[in-house]
Amino acid sequence: MSERNGDRARFQKDRKRKMRRRQRVQALVKALRGQPLTPIGQDKATQR
Repeated sequence: MSERNGDRARFQKDRKRKMRRRQRVQALVKALRGQPLTPIGQDKATQR
């Protein structure tokens, strides 16, 4: 395998890695956006 083809393969892996990372972050933000905000250190049991 030539150096050029190796670089191309690495570029494609990095490109796909970046896309998957963005998708995971977007899914996390979307999931968190639907939840109500609670102060740090409080959960539902202590909110009486």
